[in-house]
Amino acid sequence: MLPGEVPARRQVRAGHGVLLRDTNLFHTFAVSLLDRDVLNIQGLRDLDPVVALVTVGLFTKACWQHRSVQLLARAGLGADALALARCLFETTLALGFVLKDRVRLRRDGGFLPPVPGRPLNSRLRARLYLANIAFENARTLNEYQRTKGLKRFRGAAAARAEVARQVGDGEQAVGSQWSDRLRAKRTYSGVSIKDLALSLGLGPTYKTLYKYASWSVHALDLTHFVTFPAGEDRPPHLQLAPHEGEVRRVIDVSNAILLSCVRTFNRRFRLGEDQNVEEHARQLNLVNP
Repeated sequence: MLPGEVPARRQVRAGHGVLLRDTNLFHTFAVSLLDRDVLNIQGLRDLDPVVALVTVGLFTKACWQHRSVQLLARAGLGADALALARCLFETTLALGFVLKDRVRLRRDGGFLPPVPGRPLNSRLRARLYLANIAFENARTLNEYQRTKGLKRFRGAAAARAEVARQVGDGEQAVGSQWSDRLRAKRTYSGVSIKDLALSLGLGPTYKTLYKYASWSVHALDLTHFVTFPAGEDRPPHLQLAPHEGEVRRVIDVSNAILLSCVRTFNRRFRLGEDQNVEEHARQLNLVNP
């Protein structure tokens, strides 16, 4: 255990008890949207079983990540919770990319030209997401083949055959032009994370949360854990004990991100939970759509 874990938990509960309670209620509500036997996609434009499968999986992932942020924040581990909030933001980008009614992709200050015969609707976007997984599997397998000690592993032939099948299915589903775009950018959208965020109206979140949280992800946040007092004869101070710093910020941010997922999921599948969604938004002081 880290020193001061128990006092840190008490401090967080004392200082943020109402926020923790409301966040837990919101999380429970979000999870309840998945507690349905069947998602009815009959008559919903551009939705099919593939879209439903991909988006339900992404929404489930978002709920996991939001809960992980809560647990770390409750323990006073705000810096690590912030890194997970960044992951939650990436999941939200993927969900929005697949599920939003319309997406016009930005690229390098302009817009990505459409591909003739391949309208960028949810059906295609879900298949782009899946195709990119296949392409990523192929890249990973190729790296293994070029790495000493990994060139030969048990089941290599079967793995190559399965990945080749996945890649073939992906190329057939999205076409050659989109396949080339995904491979060039190594993303499911064919554009960078930054451009995708701008395309989905999440540019401000990218420029604030994503960039700031990247310091923790890439181990650039040293000053959060050690400070060097002036004077060479004075020892550094280590921040080894958990504390409530960053707790409110990371919970507020993760709530806002999950709310974006919940609104998109509820609206596109016509779940009829609009009033409950907005009531939770008001309770969390997240009134802007």
